[in-house]
Amino acid sequence: MSVRPEIPLLQAKASSMCRPPRVMIWALVFALFCFVTGSSPAADVTSTWDGTDGVWSDSTKWDSALFPNNGNAGLTYDAVIAAGAVDVDQPIGIDALLFTGGTISGADALTLSSLTWTGGSFTGTGLVTVGGGLWGSNVFNTLLLEGTTMRLAGNVDWAGDHISYNSTVGTLEVAAGTTLTRADGTIYGFGAGQTYDLYANVLVEAGATFRHDDTGVTVLRETFTNDGALQVDRGTVQIGAGFTNFDALTGTLTGGQYEVTSTFQFDSANIVTNRAKLVLVGPGSSITDLASVDALGNLAMNDTGATLELHNGRSLWTTAALTNRGTISLFGGSLNSSSTITTTAGSTLSGFGSVLKRPNNAGRIQAAGGTLNLPLGVQGTGILEASAGGTLDVSAGASGSTTGSLILQAGGGLTLGARTVIVSSDFDNRNAGSANAYNPRAGVSGTGSINSSVAKTQSLSGAVTGGTTAMPSIALGSVRIGVSGQNAASAAFRVNNSAGGPSLRGAVKSSGNGANLVGDSQFAIVGGPRDFGPVAPSGQSEEFSVSFTGVTPGSVTRTLAVVNNFDNVANQTVSVTAAAYSPATPNITPAALALGDFHVGQPAQQAIAISNATPVGAFSESLVATASATGGGVSVTGGPTVTVAPGATNSTIGVAVSTATAGAKSGSVNIARKSTGAVGLADLDLGSQAIPVSATVYRLAQPVIQSAQPINFGIVHVGDVVSPVGVAVQNSAAADGFSERLDATLGPAPTGFTASGSGVDNLNAGAMNSTGLLVGINTSIPRTINGSINVNFTSDGVGINSLGQTALASQSVTLAGTVNAYADPNLVKTGGVGTLTEATPNSFVLDLGGVRRGGAALQMTFSVANAVAAPADTLAGTWTIGSGPFSLSGFGAVNGLAPGASSSALSVLLGTAAAGQFAHAVSFAPRSQNGSGYDGAMAPLSLLIKGAIFQDADFNEDLAVNGADLALWRNGFGTPSGATHSQGDADLNGAVSGADLLIWQRQYSPSLAAVTTAAVPEPGAIVLALLCVATLAAFRPIRRADPCFVQGETLRAEVLPSEAVFPPQNR
Repeated sequence: MSVRPEIPLLQAKASSMCRPPRVMIWALVFALFCFVTGSSPAADVTSTWDGTDGVWSDSTKWDSALFPNNGNAGLTYDAVIAAGAVDVDQPIGIDALLFTGGTISGADALTLSSLTWTGGSFTGTGLVTVGGGLWGSNVFNTLLLEGTTMRLAGNVDWAGDHISYNSTVGTLEVAAGTTLTRADGTIYGFGAGQTYDLYANVLVEAGATFRHDDTGVTVLRETFTNDGALQVDRGTVQIGAGFTNFDALTGTLTGGQYEVTSTFQFDSANIVTNRAKLVLVGPGSSITDLASVDALGNLAMNDTGATLELHNGRSLWTTAALTNRGTISLFGGSLNSSSTITTTAGSTLSGFGSVLKRPNNAGRIQAAGGTLNLPLGVQGTGILEASAGGTLDVSAGASGSTTGSLILQAGGGLTLGARTVIVSSDFDNRNAGSANAYNPRAGVSGTGSINSSVAKTQSLSGAVTGGTTAMPSIALGSVRIGVSGQNAASAAFRVNNSAGGPSLRGAVKSSGNGANLVGDSQFAIVGGPRDFGPVAPSGQSEEFSVSFTGVTPGSVTRTLAVVNNFDNVANQTVSVTAAAYSPATPNITPAALALGDFHVGQPAQQAIAISNATPVGAFSESLVATASATGGGVSVTGGPTVTVAPGATNSTIGVAVSTATAGAKSGSVNIARKSTGAVGLADLDLGSQAIPVSATVYRLAQPVIQSAQPINFGIVHVGDVVSPVGVAVQNSAAADGFSERLDATLGPAPTGFTASGSGVDNLNAGAMNSTGLLVGINTSIPRTINGSINVNFTSDGVGINSLGQTALASQSVTLAGTVNAYADPNLVKTGGVGTLTEATPNSFVLDLGGVRRGGAALQMTFSVANAVAAPADTLAGTWTIGSGPFSLSGFGAVNGLAPGASSSALSVLLGTAAAGQFAHAVSFAPRSQNGSGYDGAMAPLSLLIKGAIFQDADFNEDLAVNGADLALWRNGFGTPSGATHSQGDADLNGAVSGADLLIWQRQYSPSLAAVTTAAVPEPGAIVLALLCVATLAAFRPIRRADPCFVQGETLRAEVLPSEAVFPPQNR
């Protein structure tokens, strides 16, 4: 059985001396109850125990109808117990309990929303849960917690009285979220500054607080386990040997939070290792042992997870070498050690104030809320940081500082003075701004440097030339203005950090630090100017890209700056060059080519004007145009590729449409266009422009002379009236709507022919006309004529197309015809004797003449002649000859006797056997014929045939032998040879002699024919003459003028030779 320790005598005496009268106590209790529960009871029923002993569930013990237990009769309850023994015989839950005396026992749980406890004992084994309340009075009672566990689930103010036990120690559990406050009694009208004992095991759970807010002293006599917070705001809290969080053997404080503004004492307090959270507020705060010796004077370790906070100027000086593995925070005070201060990896030393020993930092030293002075600087590889509102001051040291990382949070600062901070891992100045505003010295004061721990080089890699130099260059090449995908160029690069030492941070800037990229809107840093880093040693930054978007033609150079955060690492200025070209601007006209109307075979073409509208300039590209044609017989002329300089126009390329065939032609010319000339850029495909091309091709009328040629009028006769002949003209062009009409006229007619007719107009394709053009023959004179007449043709597009009329080649029509004269029958002597004469038209006389009887027969040959010049008909005919004294031969039919031709000879023969005058009439029936089939009868020809057979002595051949004959004989008498009959040679011996006279005499017969008026000599005269002749003949030749001749009227007689024989008288 545990025995409650005696309360110190001094305290007991004080208690008995200060006890107030009982009436005052009850008044105070009621007031407290009202304070706790409200000005009026919150429950439905307030039930009071009758002061006897019994079980809670006995309603008879209560002054209410039912025992108090929330839910009975659907009501809530408050309870008042002032005396007696109440056994909790079942789980009970009520709103409020006013416990001023008596005993509450039992094994069942008792749950109280509020407990006002001014007296009495809890002795049960059941759990008592208290949701809040006020404990204590001003009579220094002792509240007994006899073996009972009381769990505080709500805030409780312990304002007075001791808490103790008689034989079995009880337990107070302060639940999470709950504060047990050792309250200032003056708040409730109690006294203050007293010493109170707590004889109960106390467990402050995590999240719970045991707060001391009284100027007096509270002594925790039993065990005290702090998993939450012990908060000593005023007065003193003492813990005896039962402080379970402290190991006096090792000097280790473990667990819990201890926020001390006043005094916290515990037995054997000498904290060498802190594994709890210690918060010392103000210079007067202290943690000591019971003899008031500083418990932190030998602090050597603020261990992992532990916190040491020094507030309101509270300082700490330890004689030990202090190692911080947790968190030490300064709030205006100082931290010092007689030996060293070391912060290990993962630990933090932060706040404002002073660290008077040069720390060896492998953790984090952080200025926060003000200036953290490090008058001896800092060394190590940890983190040196200034948070927002904090400033690290290392200016007072005799030497520079070293650190792994130097971090200046936004709003944090670094006072360097003339000192140098050497960084071996990373310098992160979050005051530096970004991009073009980046300034790694922002928030840093003084002339000192922030340097890399090793000699370091910043360099650039990627599309960079001279990336390790102070002024690298980037050549972006050429772009084409306004061309998607080609109007911009970019180059990527990265910032490289050399091996060893810290990471690099910095910015790529378009202005400042020698950069002027921002001065030309064509340039940009892709994503904008921005920061880079941290770039680890031997590493490289994210990719940066600088771009150029061409707007103005020309070559441009600008710079950008690559700035880093260390004073001993050189920045770089990058020269960026680019060129912008204006691409060719094609303007091709016309947009469509309607070439119009054309004739087959007529050239159909037109030039295309290809212009490059890009202004002339050194950075303007030329236009390359290539033409190709598709469809409809369309072809390209010229080119097919031309290059057009900026501002120029080229019309070399044209389009042609084949006019080989007629019809509506359509196709297109495709102009493929390229821009060329930008240095370093492939030709730009500008697409193509299709130019629709159309033309209509018409056939010229196609004249065909369908008349058989020559147009032969055949054989006609002079004076015939011959009907004209139509020249048949056909327009043989296809009748498909693409052929012109035909007009035709005749040219001048050749000699011998005539031309007439109205002509041919608008002869449709496929049609024929044989009435408009007439040719005839002129029969005025005979002739054979051949000639040709031109037919003049015109292709007529009027009303069909726009081509009007087109003269066509004339064609000649050959003409032929013969204008014949009729046959002209004629008789023509061809041989023999006699004459053949035309006595009257169509009447001929064939006179054989005469011959002496017995002489050679009289014969004449003649022919029938077609006595007309060609052209003329042939002559045919037949003879009617009858019978007569003449022998006729060759008088057969005449056929086909051509003009100017004669028939074979016809013969007329008159024998000389009988003398006389002979005549016979024959006739010839002529016909005029020609090759046309003409066969026309003509007027017949009559032929009178006559001839005479003369006596031998009919020397004058007048069919009478008379004196005239004698006279001829006389004249020729004596011709010895060569004499003719007419000279008197009767016997035809060539001599004229008397023999011839004798024959004359014998044949003398003047009646044979009519004689002329010549006189005939008398016989006597004749005899005389003969005698004379004979005589003369004997003596001399006969002379013509011999006067011996007997003269008659017409006859001169001569003397005949003697041998002359005289003709008989009567013959």
